[in-house]
Amino acid sequence: MNVGCAAKCWAPVVVGLLLLGAGIACFNYTKPGTLQPHQAWASEHGRPAPSDTVLWGGAVSAVVGSLAVGFGVAGLARGRNVE
Repeated sequence: MNVGCAAKCWAPVVVGLLLLGAGIACFNYTKPGTLQPHQAWASEHGRPAPSDTVLWGGAVSAVVGSLAVGFGVAGLARGRNVE
């Protein structure tokens, strides 16, 4: 395996998984039908209330995270097949 690829290919996977996790958390935070408990918790803890901005931020985070994971996994597979 190409040693240079290991760091280059694992970094997008790790960052992508973090972004994907953040995106999923944002989706859960803004889930329809459960906004009242989330709004109450947010006001008690000084957090932003669920809004369209949080929803769209989560969507963008999930998409970018998924792309980064795919890019990293493809790089890992490509790195293994080079030798």
